[in-house]
Amino acid sequence: MTEACTRCTLNPDCRSNCLMGRGQEGTIMLVNDCPSYNDDFEGVALSGRAGDLLSHILFKLGFDIEDVYVTNLIKCRPRKDVLPKGGGLKETLAGCISHLHKEIRQVKPKVLVPMGSLVTKELTGNNFITRVDGLLLKTKEGKAVACHGLAAALQSPSLEKNISMAISFALVEAGKQGKTRGKGLIFNYKLGGLE
Repeated sequence: MTEACTRCTLNPDCRSNCLMGRGQEGTIMLVNDCPSYNDDFEGVALSGRAGDLLSHILFKLGFDIEDVYVTNLIKCRPRKDVLPKGGGLKETLAGCISHLHKEIRQVKPKVLVPMGSLVTKELTGNNFITRVDGLLLKTKEGKAVACHGLAAALQSPSLEKNISMAISFALVEAGKQGKTRGKGLIFNYKLGGLE
């Protein structure tokens, strides 16, 4: 968590005040779009339903969420969990991108995993996640493997497979391999947990 930030208009509604990431440095860095209500309330990146889904995916790949580094592009929870439009979004991104670049320099990930269209566009310059989903891309920071966002998968569970494959590819590119486990586990999208 950083000190008070006044770079954009999201901050007054922020309980956690610029929520930074968590996890193991030097592996892969999964970058979600922005904190949720639960993230803001708990003061922990990806601690809500999206974090539960990510933990489920990583578990099936033989990893725990602590084995990777997770963070958000936008560091404060937006009002009513809705990103601003137009100029408000540009202002927010301009304020947050320097936090993310600093975090990337500190964490030194072997592979970035931008999750969703907004993060993919900001980190790779590619506008359409459907065109680059699961592909190895180059960024100023190094290698990246883009994938759909966790919020999209919570709305369209069929995207879980795409996200799993992209994260698995990123882990292999980073020289990490877990043992496959939990093939029979099913994520309950209505409750946000395992059955």
